[in-house]
Amino acid sequence: MKQQGLTLIEILVVIFIFGLGWFTLLPSLDTVGNSRQDPLQDINIMLNKAGSHAAKSYSIQEVYFSLGREVLVWNEEEQKLPASLARAVINSRQVEGTEALFRIYPAGFMDEVSMELANGYRLQSSPLEQQLRLH
Repeated sequence: MKQQGLTLIEILVVIFIFGLGWFTLLPSLDTVGNSRQDPLQDINIMLNKAGSHAAKSYSIQEVYFSLGREVLVWNEEEQKLPASLARAVINSRQVEGTEALFRIYPAGFMDEVSMELANGYRLQSSPLEQQLRLH
């Protein structure tokens, strides 16, 4: 007698393969989770460039910003922040005035930076990675 249809084990294997495909595909389809990090990606690329330049030239690199504005500046390069800066703390000191800077050092680290944005978010530095993270 000839078998018609699939056995239970064959069906389970097919379901497992489809499930595995979905689990590998889902992170690339997650646009909501990645949208919060997109503005920081360009900023962190700029900070990494500044860190590489500091290491190659053995010189401290300075990144400038102004309270009330939405921009970080290094050399001639500007990167837009997700919102304007309301308050900033560098190396545990409150920024006084409107203009300030933090430094990236040739040894591979940067100043400890915490920036509060007007939209309520906070950017916190990861000094050894030369990156800002959204909190």
